[in-house]
Amino acid sequence: MRDDLGLDSHVQEGDTVHVLAEFKDDVCYITDQSGLLIINPDLLLSGTTVVSSVFCMRKSILKEKFKGCDSRNVQMLYGSIIHSVFQQMLRKKLCTAEGIIQESTTIVKQLSNLLEMYANQMTEDKVMEEIKSYIPQMISWLAQYTRFGSSFTVKKQSDSDVQVTKVCDIEENMWSPRYGIKGKIDLTVEARIKNEPGTTTLPLELKTGKTSYSVEHKGQVTLYSMMCGDRRKDPQKGMLLYLKEPSMKIIPADHIHQKGLIQLRNEMAYYISRQVIKSTEDSEQKTFTLGRLPDPISNIRACQKCPQLINCSIYQRQVEGRSADSSGMSGLVNESLGHLNLDHMTYFIQWCLMLDLESQLGQSKKTLADIWCKSSVKREEAGLCLSGMVLLSESCEEIGQDAVVLTFSRHSQYPKYVLILAV
Repeated sequence: MRDDLGLDSHVQEGDTVHVLAEFKDDVCYITDQSGLLIINPDLLLSGTTVVSSVFCMRKSILKEKFKGCDSRNVQMLYGSIIHSVFQQMLRKKLCTAEGIIQESTTIVKQLSNLLEMYANQMTEDKVMEEIKSYIPQMISWLAQYTRFGSSFTVKKQSDSDVQVTKVCDIEENMWSPRYGIKGKIDLTVEARIKNEPGTTTLPLELKTGKTSYSVEHKGQVTLYSMMCGDRRKDPQKGMLLYLKEPSMKIIPADHIHQKGLIQLRNEMAYYISRQVIKSTEDSEQKTFTLGRLPDPISNIRACQKCPQLINCSIYQRQVEGRSADSSGMSGLVNESLGHLNLDHMTYFIQWCLMLDLESQLGQSKKTLADIWCKSSVKREEAGLCLSGMVLLSESCEEIGQDAVVLTFSRHSQYPKYVLILAV
């Protein structure tokens, strides 16, 4: 490897390594200009998790371990509903304020959203008021970047370097064992880009907060662009839209940025896959202990607001054995753990160890990775899937809103097995 990023990679005996580079005489070089190294690619990390580690990797790993500590707030509720409204507006080609408001009312009354509103002590009217504040920006974006509205003039359309011509998918679910990442793309669209021939299919990431074009947001678009290349022609770019203004830019997925993101992903995979340390004593008795985490960032202002503060502090004191003043955070750590005694923290550590051992056992079976590591025929023999199935083109039957029945038949070249499903 001929780059500084590659030299920082944690690779140990037994790791699976995916090398994306050109081989010549059984030798390849990974440089700043070409090649990627993905370590343990069967461990799929979400794109959001990877980019959030730019600021604090320790927090991202704790968030992966302790899901649910980050309680949803009102802004997250608004963002989720506005995402849904924007997606349905494009899917149904709604071009008027009346049509968007009607669709918004339907979305707000969905049970999941009503429960979220109740949890945040919000009313439907208050949420609708927030949605209506975004509708002028939605219509403005439609006029500038799409051809969906018949009332929009050609003059307005020609002002933009990008024209969205088709919505290919909404919340497209991506698993990429090629890069060891996964994610859901807000919108996969087909677009015409100025000075480029034909159309390009690329991801569109929607943000409802302030316009920032931050490293995290651009990194998320880059990862989605990389994953898109697994299913179709690599777009090598994506679109990032801040709806509040609205403001949208094309984000190029440059190789140097891809390499940096993959290095972040590799480092996270290293820590997540080594959360349990096994050691053997002279008596051949095996001992299991919790593995280490990345160092804390020791930023008082950020750490005191962090939802993972208690978990982080217990790890610092009980697992890593940090001295009281080694991180400059002794006061905050002591304050966050003031309501706990030694028995509480010991129980917590033992509980974490049991959960990590259980998770490690599940990962050793590799049932998820078998989807791409084993052939469909082998998986069918184990009763895990149906192989060689072909979708009948005339079989799509709608049975309700957003629900269809699809009919498949076995391809003639595949053997017919007697399928035994375990319940």
